[in-house]
Formats: sequence, structure tokens, C-alpha cells
Amino acid sequence: MKFKEPYPKADLLLEEGVSISVFPKPGLNWKMAESCDPKEKECQEKQAVAWPSKSAEVEVIGPNKKSKTVDPFTGEEITEEYSPIRVTYTYENASGKEITKSEKGWIEASFVRLKQEAPTKRKPEPKSNDPLISLNAPKAPPETRAKECDPEPPPIKKSDKNDLSKLKRAIEVHAYDAQVELLMEKVGKCIKAKPELFSSSGIANYDLFVLPEIKAEPVPRIEKMVDISTNSTPKIVSVPMTRDDLINIDAVARTLYAEVAVCFKKGLQHPLAVSRVIDNRNTLSNPKNNSQAEIKRAKMYEESYAREKHAPGTPILTKIVTSPSQFNVWMGTHKKEKKDKTFEVIPNPALGNALCPLPEKYKKIEEHSKKKTIPYQVSVWKNSVRIATELVLHNHAFKDRFPKPKTKKEERESMTSNHVFYTSHMTDFYNYKRVYPKIEGYSLDPKGCVQIWKDPKIEVN
Repeated sequence: MKFKEPYPKADLLLEEGVSISVFPKPGLNWKMAESCDPKEKECQEKQAVAWPSKSAEVEVIGPNKKSKTVDPFTGEEITEEYSPIRVTYTYENASGKEITKSEKGWIEASFVRLKQEAPTKRKPEPKSNDPLISLNAPKAPPETRAKECDPEPPPIKKSDKNDLSKLKRAIEVHAYDAQVELLMEKVGKCIKAKPELFSSSGIANYDLFVLPEIKAEPVPRIEKMVDISTNSTPKIVSVPMTRDDLINIDAVARTLYAEVAVCFKKGLQHPLAVSRVIDNRNTLSNPKNNSQAEIKRAKMYEESYAREKHAPGTPILTKIVTSPSQFNVWMGTHKKEKKDKTFEVIPNPALGNALCPLPEKYKKIEEHSKKKTIPYQVSVWKNSVRIATELVLHNHAFKDRFPKPKTKKEERESMTSNHVFYTSHMTDFYNYKRVYPKIEGYSLDPKGCVQIWKDPKIEVN
């Protein structure tokens, strides 16, 4: 493609109300800009030049360029592709005056999609019967009742697989929003721990650093929906959430954020797939009844998925998602390859993101989110809390996201109860079989951002 004026126009693949940083050169990101001293000239050259949202006018002014960078979520050195753009957008200044700004800069190419020059007309599609969209979500308690759902937005083309709007609409069950806002104040507290204190002795870092803090938080008055259905009678009851629920939401949200935040930009199907793996492990690790055989069976799975030492009384789900041998983000150290192909042991950079997913300065932005856009990294954390909230407080609704397959084709594309492992960028994983499920009709990234593996020894139920 030749780049000359008029430049090709493009869309930003962002959720509504979310902004993203544009930088003066490729290879920069928000974490680099925050980690340096703004008084230094070198740091000033790393600062963003624009903060557009989905509604901005975007032009692609040159070819993409690959550049080495450090992933802001994992701390790993990676090669990323960037697009040079000219962006024009309107924002409100501190005085409430609308300002129109136009800047040139670079942005990750995965957030940019060229507009079609001559979009073809298509017949209107029938209203979606997607179980997530039509799901009768449990009502929030009276003091936190959410507003009525917005009208159904128009259908989205399958070609728009990176557009987050459909999955955002699916994940954001409006009856949960008020609960999520309350929980955002309780979970994800920023804990600054010196890397030299990170445990590498098998003791769970979550229990060392986070558990004392979350135990000190008052449990908010939020209802939890519990499925007590029998084979003959479906029944869901409402009970107050417990201390264990609060701990579980905090642990799941931190793990999703630090483990797969880099995959959120490829679609919310990726964190949803990982959360399904987590839920499957938790289901297997909890006895279905009080028989000695069932308790023994569940204990076997718990010991398999939560091998490390944990504090007495730590909930099973929290143990599962914070065990370093299962979720690398909670490891105290990390092996880094050097130029001579040898490895050195360094403090795990991803653990810092798990301990401090949302610095205090962003919480001030969150308080004003109704009037302003929120940075992309804040939206990643908020969606992590949303997923964790549904998994813990509305588990029956969470499971409805993954309907049982009825045909061979559905079985190939569904996530079932024996999908208990996930990896990234691996060609094989022990003797387990890789599966290729779709979440809400969306495929997982074929390049391996999240890969799902099933254990054939586990019976599908």
C-alpha cells in the first residue's frame, strides 16, 4: 500500500469509554512513560503525545514497523508491530472546555483496523439468540441496583474478530455493574513489595503479601446467587457474599490481569477461556457430596492444582489461582535468557503487576469514569474484576456462557469440563490434547496467545 494524502482512514479497536496512548516513536508504552523521571530529557521523549478513544478520527500515514519493546504487563522483552497514525479527537480540559487535538505518533498495530473503502450493503441479520446477551442475570441488591440494559446494538461481522464491542456487550451484564463498582474499591489494592522479598521456596506469594490486606477489608453488602437445583427442580437462591468470596474475586482478578492482560487486546474470548479453565479446576477440587469417596476424589484434584504451601483457611479457589507451579505470574523468580544463550535468575517482573494491578493514580480516574474515558490498562483491570465477579458470585450464569455441546461440531468448538490446562506459544503439552474452542463464536488467537488443552481422563459432565 502506498501512503500519500489523502491517507487511508482507520478505526481504533477499543471499547467505548476507553482511551489509549499514542507515542512519538515505536517501542514505547504507558509503563515506560510511568517508570522514568519526568524531569529528565530522556523520559520526556517517552511520554505520550495523544490519548484518543474509539470515536477519534484516525489516518494511517505510513507502513507498519516492528520494534523491540518490554511488555508492560509481563515485563518480558518482545517484538511488537506498530502503526504510524495521525489522530484527531476532542476532549474536555480542566475548565470543561472542549479542545480538538491533532497529533502524529505510533500505536500498536493490533489496535488499528483500516476502514473499507466501499462497504457492501448486507441484509439485516436476525436478533442474536446468544445466551450471554439474553441471559436473565440475577438482580443486584436494592441499594446497588443497576440501570436497565441498553437497546441491542447492531450485529457485528465475523470479520471483525478483533472488535471488542460484541464480547464487551456479552461480558457486561448490567445487573452486575453496580457490584463491580463496589468491588473495585475493595479488591486489587496496590501492594509494593521489594523483589528481593519474593518467595521462591514454594510458599505462595499471594498468601505472604496480599492475603493479610484483603482479610482486613470489610466485606461489602453484595448478594451471591447460589444454584441449589436438583435433577427434578431448578432453584437459585440469593445469599450474602462471604469473606472467602471477596478473597476469591481478588485472587482471580489479579491472576487474570497479570497472566493474560497482553491477550485482552486480541479479544475478551482469551481471558474468558482462561477463567473457564480456572472454574473447571475449582469444580473438580470441591466435593459434590459428603461421601468419603467424593471427598477423597476432590482432594486429589485440589492437591494437583494447588501444590504450594498456603496459609491455613485459604479458600480452595484462591489456592488454585495463586499456586506458582500452575500460574507463573505468582513465581518469585524468572529465568531470563542472555545474549550468550545462557540464563540468569531475576525477580519475576509479572509478579509486580499481580501485586499492584492498579496504582492509586488510576483509581482517581476511575472515580470520574462517567465523565471521562479511562486508560486502556484500567479497562483491562476492570474487565478482570467483572469476569472474577461473575465466576465467584454468579457461577451458574458464568457456566451458561459455555453451553453443553449437542453435536460433534459443537463439541469441537465448545469448552467443556475436562479443559483444565492452558498455555501460550507451545506446540505440545505433555500427553494432553490441544483443543480449539470458540467463545461466543470467536476463535482464540491462532498464534497461541492462549492455547487450551483437555485431559481425556476427566469425564465431561
